Amino acid sequence: MVKPKVLKFEDIVDFIKGFDSKTLKLYENYKGLSIKFDKNEYLLKGDDYENFLGIVNYILPHMNKIESLEIKSRFYNEIDYSFLIKKPKTLKKLYIDHLNGLSPKFANNLNYLEVSIIYSDDIIEKYENGEIYKNIKKILFLEGEDSLDELDDISIQDVFPNSKITFDD
Repeated sequence: MVKPKVLKFEDIVDFIKGFDSKTLKLYENYKGLSIKFDKNEYLLKGDDYENFLGIVNYILPHMNKIESLEIKSRFYNEIDYSFLIKKPKTLKKLYIDHLNGLSPKFANNLNYLEVSIIYSDDIIEKYENGEIYKNIKKILFLEGEDSLDELDDISIQDVFPNSKITFDD
């Protein structure tokens, strides 16, 4: 295993200016923020959750070639995706832990959305709040199909119209 290069917070602007990859993977872990693209791996040390969100929010709008984005955390329910505000125009694929905080505006019109886990409460809350995700071509939920049995008057398709939905339980 190759040890990641340590990236200092003050070097983040230069780092972003040099970024031209189509894929970016961000993983918040015990050592800090792991940043992977192409064959490069960096570590932004620290356990400051707010800095993590600020960095992602700052980085994304400046990434003009990015097509695939993965953002995950050490605990799937530790992160809220409301910090994803401005979607890069080139983004086609998004890989996340869950739907909490993910705005339809950010997710609409993606080619692919992969969500680690889904619960019926998530679908009910989205539906009741009028959060409808439109024109996502394919959605894959890795876990949670069993929990959707608890949906009464709505279906997952009500929240994700015009999307092909699959489960990999």
